[in-house]
Amino acid sequence: MEKGFEVEKLKGQENFHNWCFAIKNILAFKGLHKCITDPVTETNAEKLTNCKALLALSVAPSLYVHISRCETALEIWQKLKNLYEDKGLTRKIGLLRGLISCRLEDCENMQSYIDRIKDNSNKLNEIGFEINEDWLTAIVLAGLTDAYKPFIMGIEASDSQIKSETIIAKLLDSDTNTTTKSDAFLSKKRYENKQKYLQKKKCTTCGKKHAGECHYKKNNAQNGTAKNAFTALLTKRNNDDWYLDSGASSHMTPNDNLLTSKKNSLVDKIMSANGTAMTVSCVGKTSLNINGQEIVVNEILHVPIYQ
Repeated sequence: MEKGFEVEKLKGQENFHNWCFAIKNILAFKGLHKCITDPVTETNAEKLTNCKALLALSVAPSLYVHISRCETALEIWQKLKNLYEDKGLTRKIGLLRGLISCRLEDCENMQSYIDRIKDNSNKLNEIGFEINEDWLTAIVLAGLTDAYKPFIMGIEASDSQIKSETIIAKLLDSDTNTTTKSDAFLSKKRYENKQKYLQKKKCTTCGKKHAGECHYKKNNAQNGTAKNAFTALLTKRNNDDWYLDSGASSHMTPNDNLLTSKKNSLVDKIMSANGTAMTVSCVGKTSLNINGQEIVVNEILHVPIYQ
């Protein structure tokens, strides 16, 4: 096998799935795929010979005994599939059990977690047990830790169906090991940029300049407000619909009638995305009902001019 196309040699059932994927792509690249998919129409003798040699040399020497009498590439391919492509019920149960029991807390990081789920789901699809879009989304979200509950609630509250690829992309963009809970969905690069920004700008929580975690926000999190990983916003003064934004850093409303336990805010003003300064009159809390579950949201800023 030429340099640049080396794959791990087939050892048996344990690496058959990965070997099969790699070999199919190599054969396609070399224009030899018809030798095993449509050998009737493939009449080029050189291609048939090359394909047979490539398949034979891609297996471990201990497996030669199984293919030494095969005369064509198709025979080798079918022999190996019959030996190691386990499509039985036991195989399906094992893969399904591994899929639904996968937990983020048992993995090294988010990438490892997603890789395990995708690997098992791909293997199940390969042997005829379809893991569709809804299944994949549910399994990915079910294995997350409690820190991602606000993220899941935001998805549930969305009017449109979010594809699993979008959810996975957002999760991979997160770095919960290097950020605080309020930064749970920021990538490492965005988090670093945020620290640089905080060195120059006042913190919207305490009004002071600092590059590290806000002590005021940290103390509030320790006192039970750590659930506020998302931001709730009102668009109109006479509207009681809340809009969730996992990328923002403050809860805001122009309607102080929705707030309870109101008190003076340590933050006098906050800056909007376009650089406009908005006055904060007080801070309070409210309760949101999301799919029948009551969620208490603390530290909501009352911004009278915010419309």
